[in-house]
Amino acid sequence: MYFDAHSDIWCDVTTRRLNGETNVFDRCHLERLRKGGVEGSIFVIWVDPPYDVDYVKRTEQIMAAIKAETAECRSFRIVHSYDEMMKANADGIYNGSGDKVYDSFTGELSADLTKGVFKLNTRRSQAVCGLIGGKTITLDSVELTVENSYAVMTVTSLTDSDIEDSERILLTAIGRGQNFAQLMSEEGTTILKPGRAPIMVEQITGDVSLKLSSPAAYTVYSLHSDGSRKTELHTAAEGNGISFKITDAAESMHFEIVKE
Repeated sequence: MYFDAHSDIWCDVTTRRLNGETNVFDRCHLERLRKGGVEGSIFVIWVDPPYDVDYVKRTEQIMAAIKAETAECRSFRIVHSYDEMMKANADGIYNGSGDKVYDSFTGELSADLTKGVFKLNTRRSQAVCGLIGGKTITLDSVELTVENSYAVMTVTSLTDSDIEDSERILLTAIGRGQNFAQLMSEEGTTILKPGRAPIMVEQITGDVSLKLSSPAAYTVYSLHSDGSRKTELHTAAEGNGISFKITDAAESMHFEIVKE
């Protein structure tokens, strides 16, 4: 975790509350702390100019603001020891409602540690990984609804164009996998018996929608492991893209979306 050893947030909170604002921490500071990965801090009481002409009065104002703010806000907790700090961290405090969401500064990477979901969202590559079963995941150019509890789904342009203008796109859909006759512990964290080849891979099933500039011109193929085309999937052209369904019959981890 990142820990800020000196924060003057109370100065801003006090000024805003004296101007009639409420819930200042959640509205003005929480999201920036989340993006920076900061999960703890020492919030100092500092009398800043020009209020130092009457530091007693300003200190009383700050203390009153702290009391009012902590009564309203549930996304942070005042702690007095290392153990209390670790307990607050485990409870998800400082990220609001137990959420632990970390975004890159560019917005292209996002990790939700509470939900167990990682997202990649760029113009030429978009992906989602984790516990996404039954959820609809929407990225800039793709929308996915996967039936499996766990999946890794990647959509990549195979040309220099963005996904929506690319003439060849690769969709990779991977689920759980293990060796034949492999034996795991009951909690699934320890390999008790390694098993042997072949590797058994779970088929991913679900719905895929892609934004494309000329949707009627695209065909979707499932691929063999060597990259050769296997079967053509039924697709539906929509206003600004195509949609198709991956079923157990696909028996494939890779799909080519090609403009023909």
